[in-house]
Amino acid sequence: MTVDIDKSAGFCAGVARAIALAERALAKGRVASIGPVIHNPAEVARLQQKGLVTVPQEEVESGDLKALRTRRVLIRSHGVSESLRARLAEAGLDVVDGTCPIVRHVQQLVKDYCARGYRVVVFGKREHPEVLGLVGHCPQGAVVVNSLEEADKIAPGPPTVLVAQTTAPEEHFHEVEAALRRRLPSLEVFNTTCRAVSRRQESIVAFAGARDVVVFVGGKESSNSRQLFTICQQSNKRSFWVESAEDVQAEWFSPGEAVGITGGASTPRWLLERVASHVAHVARTHGHEKHIKGGSAE
Repeated sequence: MTVDIDKSAGFCAGVARAIALAERALAKGRVASIGPVIHNPAEVARLQQKGLVTVPQEEVESGDLKALRTRRVLIRSHGVSESLRARLAEAGLDVVDGTCPIVRHVQQLVKDYCARGYRVVVFGKREHPEVLGLVGHCPQGAVVVNSLEEADKIAPGPPTVLVAQTTAPEEHFHEVEAALRRRLPSLEVFNTTCRAVSRRQESIVAFAGARDVVVFVGGKESSNSRQLFTICQQSNKRSFWVESAEDVQAEWFSPGEAVGITGGASTPRWLLERVASHVAHVARTHGHEKHIKGGSAE
């Protein structure tokens, strides 16, 4: 049995930047992250051992900055609302800004168009922290849509601009764009979906399709991991989602098979390597296994 790791898997640039900033800040002492710095329990645990404290974003948004319990605060790659950023500055907190540069660009677009009196429509998941941050850059409020049905409810009115959550599926964004253009011919559109995410979706199709079995590594709370695993499973029904090496099961494999290890944009390379090593160990220990189960999105 062969086990190989997807060369394109691992942190995206935005997440890698946020982790690097967190580690640099932690070298000077304890840091409080507003929400999990990354949707990967293993990586969060590693950073916690270095002194990172995670404070639920809802607590901070509610106004209680005492929950941060430190003078040094990390904004994760998803970003935060403009009002929260201002409150952190007013409180004299030392802010380490890990906002993904691409997300920051979308935030500025929302802010600029909102100031010009445009109705801002954001395509994405309403409760996702990135979307909450985008909406928080438009004092008048923005409209969030996540389906064609919701897009169809937007009536003609003021000048309108459409942007997207950076990790949203690009093909669904274009569907919503087409639906809105039918009723809003002067609609302005910025395709702010991240090209790195789109390329990752394309590459995982080829990687999964060329293996007998795929072990997908990612945090269960990660929207990106859930989206990528769905694509992975469509390419290879014998795809299995794990958060750690301990989740791997021997009955997934048979001798002589090609096993691929891949993961989401928030999955660290060291974790992919650990899972690959464990799969190889399982193969050596249970080489006689012949029963194969179907993939699972559990």
